[in-house]
Amino acid sequence: MTSSIASIASVDPANAPDHFDESHWTDTNWANLGAYEKSKTLAERAAWDFHKSLPEEERFGLSVVNPALVVGPTLIKTEFASGKIINLFMNNQLPGGIPRLSIDLVDVREVAQAHINCIEKDEA
Repeated sequence: MTSSIASIASVDPANAPDHFDESHWTDTNWANLGAYEKSKTLAERAAWDFHKSLPEEERFGLSVVNPALVVGPTLIKTEFASGKIINLFMNNQLPGGIPRLSIDLVDVREVAQAHINCIEKDEA
């Protein structure tokens, strides 16, 4: 399943660990949490809860990939969230100009490879 880094790493910076792993979750009660981050967290938690609720004999393998902003070649011709953000940057159309910030990016091909690895590797 593709989720988002938003479901694990959207935390108060004062409480952020040095690195994140499968034990970390975004705090859905954090006052500064946005709707996107909250929805991603609740959706991923729902998937895990559903998986755990299944009888053992019906349980399937579940692995989750949590990418940041996905960039790279697209197969669709319509607008999509990641492409829109990059387009705004490239065309200097962000409200207020180009901000000084850092954004975590991941190539769509690496996300695809991560999903393949989840299928092929039992430890995933």
